[in-house]
Amino acid sequence: MPLPEFGKLPGEIESVENNIYTVKSPDKTLWTVTLNCVEDPCKDKQKNLTKNEPMIFIGSIQGDRDDKIFIATDIRTPPHNKKNRGVIKLLLPPPTTDRD
Repeated sequence: MPLPEFGKLPGEIESVENNIYTVKSPDKTLWTVTLNCVEDPCKDKQKNLTKNEPMIFIGSIQGDRDDKIFIATDIRTPPHNKKNRGVIKLLLPPPTTDRD
């Protein structure tokens, strides 16, 4: 699993206020994340970020790890896990074939 020490903070957004996010990491730690997007794709995603959304923040820890402050310059959507793929297949309509 990516670790904040290596520049990747995965987690679920708990709250959003003025480009500052409270993010709960997989180990249930709350982080304060400041997001300063540099690239346009990041800026576009940032406009639509909402509470309870899983996200991976790319950047670095500010201060000591104990401070739980992370400065991000990019965001990524986490990959879907295998468990969810089966559910998605069930929800999709069956493929159509043209037999005329």
